[in-house]
Amino acid sequence: METDDMDLEELRADIRDVDAEITDLIAKRMKIAELIGAEKLRQGQAIRNASVEEKVIARYRSAGEANGVLPDTM
Repeated sequence: METDDMDLEELRADIRDVDAEITDLIAKRMKIAELIGAEKLRQGQAIRNASVEEKVIARYRSAGEANGVLPDTM
């Protein structure tokens, strides 16, 4: 994407499009997380697992850093 060829409104439209994609992905993730929670209940497991949560957070931070995102913003 070259900013020389794009005006401010086009850039803002791109941000809106990305925000919509992020929202859709978060909703999809939440649905999957609900299914995991239901399965854990069915199996008699605890809903929260600190070890798994730490791994997920580390994975996000690592992926963010690889894409130039500051770890504290992940």
